Amino acid sequence: MIFERYLELGTVRKLEAELIASGIHAPTRTAGTNRVFGGRPFTRGQLYKLLGNPIYCGEIRHKATRYPGQHEAIIPSDMFQRVQTLLALNTQGHRTGRGSKSPSLLAGLLVDKDGDTLVASHATKAGKRYRYYVARSLHEAGACRKQRDASRSGWRLPADQIEPLVIGAVRHRLLDTSWLIDTAKLLFASDQLLGAQIQSVTRASSELHGKLADGDPVGQREAMLKIIKKIDLGSDSLAVVFKPRGLADALGVQASGIVSQPIRFEVPIALRRRGVEMKLILNAPGQLPEAPDATMIRAIARARRWLSDFVEGRYRTIQNIADAYATDPRYVARHLPLACLSPRIVEAIIAGRQPPELTTWSLLNRIDLPLDWDLQARRLSFDK
Repeated sequence: MIFERYLELGTVRKLEAELIASGIHAPTRTAGTNRVFGGRPFTRGQLYKLLGNPIYCGEIRHKATRYPGQHEAIIPSDMFQRVQTLLALNTQGHRTGRGSKSPSLLAGLLVDKDGDTLVASHATKAGKRYRYYVARSLHEAGACRKQRDASRSGWRLPADQIEPLVIGAVRHRLLDTSWLIDTAKLLFASDQLLGAQIQSVTRASSELHGKLADGDPVGQREAMLKIIKKIDLGSDSLAVVFKPRGLADALGVQASGIVSQPIRFEVPIALRRRGVEMKLILNAPGQLPEAPDATMIRAIARARRWLSDFVEGRYRTIQNIADAYATDPRYVARHLPLACLSPRIVEAIIAGRQPPELTTWSLLNRIDLPLDWDLQARRLSFDK
């Protein structure tokens, strides 16, 4: 069976190679138009879809939820679950091996309001790799501009923002004694816990917290996959939904049965659009401070240096400055107004506290900066 061989071989690539060598092809089907499909070797895409389809274990799926089907299962439910676990570890974007320099910690976990899983993606600029979690509609639109424009409402979250914030929120929960005891009661299926049980759960929770805090992305990814079922994204909150069995194992709890009540917590968020990206802000304990925008800070420093060249008489015109710094005079002209930003605004930008929608590009190209500092604050939304 394909499911059994995948568990034995360990990867879809090896499974594909074995099926080709064995001459096993996809079933042949004839459409109503008499067009024949299939009959060719399985592709990896087909195998991923087949291995992830719960219909083979007697269930049907609607969006992100699985329901018992009225048909007979072809494979045992526990085998299907083992396959899903292995897929999560091996699928591109879900790798946790040491060979993955920057694994996407939340790949396969982020789910939008339509029940679709966000796709781990990346872009490379000036030799630097930027990772994102992208709505499937945006990902499939690809380079087609019209499709991208029609999908602007989809999620496109920078990984370096959402990953530390979500992990910070989970770590905060693991140190929340009240939440921990309530969760342990659910897992133990008991209204009362013994002192030894509380101590054991607290100790295991502290160890799990340390694993998420040690900065090792491989260890963090493994821990997240073990305890978290999904992360539901909403317009004003995100909900972290735990796997009861995985959380019980991580906390050292011998759960008496499958917990029917969902184990989850919600985190308030605020969203701001920055171009095609959605800037995510978590309004919760455990969140990390905003990282300063190095590009914006460099632009302000550049503007101040060029204004100083004017004031001290080193150069008399914008063209002189452009020639001296081997750049375009229009580039210099766009920068100079930044030298007149108020000290309060500059301090906020250096600390990373600028409005989420404010970008260096908009500051240089779209915003007409007034000289009055109060007007600047209002124009740039620093007075909110």
